[in-house]
Amino acid sequence: MDLSTRVAFDVETTGVGFYDDLRLVQFSDLTDAYCFEPQRWPKLATLLAARPNCVAHNAGFDAHHLARFCGLDVTQVLDGVTDTMVLARIVDPRTKKDGYGHGLKYLAAKYVDPDAPDGDKALMARFHELGFNKATGYAGIDIDDPTYLMYGGLDCIMTNRLVEPLMELIQRHDQVHLVQYDHQVEMICAKMRSRGMRVDQPYSKKLTEELLAERDLNTAIAASLGVENINSTKQVADGLRIRGCELTETTDKGHLKVDKVILKGLDDDLARAIVAAKTASKAVTSWVTPFLDHAQHDGRVHCNIKTGSITYRLSASEPNLMNLPSGDWTIRRCLVADEGQSLISCDFSQVELRTVAVLAKEPRMIEVFKSGEDMHTATATKLFGSEHTPAQRKLAKNTAFGIIYGGGADTLARQAGVSRSEARKAIQRFYRSYPRIQRWSDHTIQSIREKKPIVVTLTGRRIPVDPRLAYKATTCC
Repeated sequence: MDLSTRVAFDVETTGVGFYDDLRLVQFSDLTDAYCFEPQRWPKLATLLAARPNCVAHNAGFDAHHLARFCGLDVTQVLDGVTDTMVLARIVDPRTKKDGYGHGLKYLAAKYVDPDAPDGDKALMARFHELGFNKATGYAGIDIDDPTYLMYGGLDCIMTNRLVEPLMELIQRHDQVHLVQYDHQVEMICAKMRSRGMRVDQPYSKKLTEELLAERDLNTAIAASLGVENINSTKQVADGLRIRGCELTETTDKGHLKVDKVILKGLDDDLARAIVAAKTASKAVTSWVTPFLDHAQHDGRVHCNIKTGSITYRLSASEPNLMNLPSGDWTIRRCLVADEGQSLISCDFSQVELRTVAVLAKEPRMIEVFKSGEDMHTATATKLFGSEHTPAQRKLAKNTAFGIIYGGGADTLARQAGVSRSEARKAIQRFYRSYPRIQRWSDHTIQSIREKKPIVVTLTGRRIPVDPRLAYKATTCC
């Protein structure tokens, strides 16, 4: 293959984690694929990592493993690479949760060939034959297994063939400007993951002990109050009702709800013990243990940062560093700055409300922002008068965000801890205070129901919306 030939590359590893080992590397043109063991052919791996005119699917994952094996920076591998997952998200940002997705097999069947061999299915069957499952098969299967090699080679060929149909759709919808931008974002996210954040291991180990002790203590308190299993919804609901707590909300299946929001709203020792035990347990399993698991390799945690939502908002996983408890510094304290550097915490000020004020051209809201006044205080004043209480300010704040994110009176009542009647009145007052917000919201929803079920953002992103869920359109703008 000469340098002008577009080459797709892919890697197979012992698992899907950041530190899993590289087993196989494959590359292809549109018709032929080649698989090799990088430990036997390290120079070939390095040549591929630095080759121009390459394409990959979910390129950040492959680039991390290839870069680490070759001793390169991840940006050196990603430079100039076209990621078909990035292209697919521009074409249709909906996730698998919406019935769609950006998996290679789905995209290949939709845009390349619906009758193409399913390498995934064949590999899973082969794992089963060999006594492996999905978690153990990638590390356990023989590296020369024909099914394993076919799986890797097919991935490359399908990836390469995806480029043309996806780019054709991007050009048709005048979205070419997003291609370079989105790839730049991917490179920044990959660099952030590669660098990671330093973990204070002594502190994290001590915190683990404290959290486990807190979990055990509060679990024992709950048991003494009649609930042996705090994870049993029925036991918790029965225990609370015996103690005189009123539970009214139910799940879709008709069971009583006893989630964190409801438990926190109860003035009861059992509810407090359950919340404390679950909070401590989640802190250990969701954050502190993953921090320490990562840190045993290089003293740092490398979470996966990506643009996974339909609105192109960043998300994090493995672990989710974007969802650390905001009101408690103890978890955040596990992550520390490198020597001679500092960690800075910052956030946009009421960016959602600023955005909707511009989209709706709501002069009263824009005036508040221009004056430098606090929007939630100003809204509370409009809704309840200048002598409003802190609780009314909170209700005003929840009302504003609830309206922006498509929530109704029921959702607002639950979040703000008020009656449905109070929530409904707050929504009505909000719309009277900012009439253009309702006008914009109604127009956006009506357009989805009666015209074209697609929201086109100011940056040119096209977000399909189910007409049956048209209220979600306002959250996509």
